[in-house]
Amino acid sequence: MAEDSDYRDNQKRAQKQWRDSNPGYWRSYRAANPEYAQRNRERQRERDACRRQQSEAIAKMYEQPRKNLPISGRYRLIPLGGEDVAKMYEQIVEIVAIKAGCG
Repeated sequence: MAEDSDYRDNQKRAQKQWRDSNPGYWRSYRAANPEYAQRNRERQRERDACRRQQSEAIAKMYEQPRKNLPISGRYRLIPLGGEDVAKMYEQIVEIVAIKAGCG
C-alpha cells in the first residue's frame, strides 16, 4: 500500500469525498468530546516542542539548513583535486531523505 500510488490516490479522493459530505463532523466531535480535544492540543504542543528542539540541535555550525537538503536520488561524487591527482575515482552514492522523529 505504501508504494502503490493508485491506492494512495484513491484513498485521498475517498477521504476528500467523505470530508465534503460531512463538513462539520470534527468540529461537532471535538465539542462533544472535550477531553479528546484537550489531549490533542497537549500532544500537538509536544510535537511542536520536539520540532523546535530538533531544529536547534545542530551539531555542526556549517550544516546545511533543512530547506536546502538534496532530494532523494542517485548522485555521482567526483573528488576535487585538480589534474595532478594520479587516480580520480568517482563514486555513485544513493541519498535518501529520512524524517527524523522525536524519541
